[in-house]
Amino acid sequence: MPEYKRNTVLLLLCASLCWASCQESTHQANQDEKNTVSQDTNRNGLEGTRDEAASVSTDVKADTSSGQLQNKNQHPENSASTDTAGSKDRVANFLSEAAAANYGEIRAAESALSKSTMKEEKSIAAMLKKDHTAALQEIKALSSKKGLTIATDAPADVKAKLNDVASKSGGEFDRAWCEMMIDKHKATITNFEGTVKTTSDDDVKKWINKTLPKLRHHLDELTSLQGKIKA
Repeated sequence: MPEYKRNTVLLLLCASLCWASCQESTHQANQDEKNTVSQDTNRNGLEGTRDEAASVSTDVKADTSSGQLQNKNQHPENSASTDTAGSKDRVANFLSEAAAANYGEIRAAESALSKSTMKEEKSIAAMLKKDHTAALQEIKALSSKKGLTIATDAPADVKAKLNDVASKSGGEFDRAWCEMMIDKHKATITNFEGTVKTTSDDDVKKWINKTLPKLRHHLDELTSLQGKIKA
């Protein structure tokens, strides 16, 4: 084969090999690009899914919270029912304590009527027995109207105090009895004045406002009596 033909064939062979190498490189580059795009797509897809899930979760929480608030707003009667129950309990406690206090006042008045050596003290005791018996009957009627259960006797500590005072005699009894009754009336007046400001029960308010003047009058009479006993 002539020399120029052999050179030509060699050149064509080299060119063919270079073209094949370039084609393979281009194919590999395209494949790498596809893989990169696929990975990015998968990553973005996963991140997008997580973002969407978080968004949905947040929306659900917001909807749930909103629903809870909405339910509270749509059912205000639930709060009203609780308030009403609490108010009824407070009224029941007040009337029961008032009944117990009146039982104690009546017992104390009877004790003075039988043991006191002072005519004025016996007179005050008679007034106390009358007024507190009337007040007790009013409390019973009010409690019955509201379907409430109240105390049926004086508290144990009050009865113990009454027994202690009753064990004394003469001037010692008169002083101890008067002091006890002053303390009891002061405590009752304070309780009534606080309750009339806070209760929402109109019947209780009306009864307290009717009863307070009598209690204050009792306290004035007892305070006057105490001054005379000490003298």
